[in-house]
Amino acid sequence: MMNQRPFFLFVHVPKTGGESFRRALVRCLGHRCVFDYGMFDNVRYPADQVGIAINQRPDHDCLCAHHLTFDLPYDLPGRPFVAFTLLRDPVARVLSWFFAVRNHTKLAPRFREMTVSDFVREEVRQGSHWFLANGQLRHLMGEVSEQSLRRFEEIIRRDNVLAIPLTKIALAACLLEHRFPDQFSDLSSRHTNISKKDSALDPEAEALLRELVSFDLKALALAEAIFAEKVEVARKAEGFNPEAALEDFQRRAAARNVAANSGLTRLRKLMARALSSAAHRIDVDY
Repeated sequence: MMNQRPFFLFVHVPKTGGESFRRALVRCLGHRCVFDYGMFDNVRYPADQVGIAINQRPDHDCLCAHHLTFDLPYDLPGRPFVAFTLLRDPVARVLSWFFAVRNHTKLAPRFREMTVSDFVREEVRQGSHWFLANGQLRHLMGEVSEQSLRRFEEIIRRDNVLAIPLTKIALAACLLEHRFPDQFSDLSSRHTNISKKDSALDPEAEALLRELVSFDLKALALAEAIFAEKVEVARKAEGFNPEAALEDFQRRAAARNVAANSGLTRLRKLMARALSSAAHRIDVDY
């Protein structure tokens, strides 16, 4: 635990299942949590700019951004920070990206006529979506190589960095609640932003894709092993009880799902969409 209030950095790699997690962070921290998103602009914040955000904005406690990487001010004096990121099975991530873009016809109309296997062969292997090949390691480290993989391992072993496998996101939320109860009273959430998927990879395309994301698969395996080690350290050194914490977390998440599906909540969402549509029709800038 830290004596000074820490600053939190959510290094949000696109299409790793982090939208629900971001919403939970914002719900806990309110206006003290800011976010800056842009999947397609290729902007990346260098460590010195991140250091400015940490040390010169005492009214903020958290930054969530696609623009963050693991280029962070690890040795910068001043306010301590805690960084966390999500890593997803890279095959599932590519599929999620394809269906999200295909279902949004304005982004890439040509994808409407493609299968996901065509996408892997034509776009990921050598086309405009080459950046999805080992895209998680590339986003976090700036390059894809054995050296960057070793550096990735060094970083996620740091005490103030948590690389979270998507399959362990509930347990990670419990760990953050345990370590920072004043900031994170309840990180339970509903899974949102789910893309509709209506086809699967053929065996040849899946084998090709696994070859194209081989470094991401290694990075995920490292994250899984090191995350498990950190949970065990918390159990032994901090009195963290993962089983009891998960049981309580799942109870809260279930209650949140019930509330979200209530008639009153649906009515509020309907009214919000209607107001948003009306605002767009009369060109209100909000």
